[in-house]
Amino acid sequence: MNKNTLFAEAFITILLLSAMAGTQFVNLGRANPIPTSYTEMTIYPQNKTYNVNTITLNFYVETNTWLNFFYGLDGQKLEPIDNITIVSEELMNPGRNPTIYRTTLKGGCILSNLSEGWHNITVYQIGDYPTGKPQDGEIINSASTQFKIAIPPETAPFPTAPVAAASVATVAVVGVGLLVYFRKRKH
Repeated sequence: MNKNTLFAEAFITILLLSAMAGTQFVNLGRANPIPTSYTEMTIYPQNKTYNVNTITLNFYVETNTWLNFFYGLDGQKLEPIDNITIVSEELMNPGRNPTIYRTTLKGGCILSNLSEGWHNITVYQIGDYPTGKPQDGEIINSASTQFKIAIPPETAPFPTAPVAAASVATVAVVGVGLLVYFRKRKH
């Protein structure tokens, strides 16, 4: 074998090994992807009937991107949800990418003066909104539910005054009757 042939065989072998190693690294990346953005959201109330016109909206989010949260009630203007707390936070890929966390958040707000009937509510996780209007931002995730407000009719209060007057009158009549009875009996 001459030097040129040996060099060509070594070069081709190195190229083949590099290609095989590259394929293995790509397959490893596909088998263990590092998520860049994910969100799982649960919202309450869920398909429930309430007998009051004020309820609490609660939601739980598992995410790796902390963004802005808003709610929309019956298609009205989006309202911000400011009451958000971190429930837990854990490193997703220790040793691989120390900047990706799984964060569980809890948020909520009070919905008051709700009219009777069915209502639809959606909680949105919205990215940047350069126009200053959240409805123009990128919706990262959302969760929707519906609930019903059914306030029972008021019952008339128990008529205490007429009952008290009737009771007093009954006692008086019975008392007078007993007096008359015992007077006649003595004579």
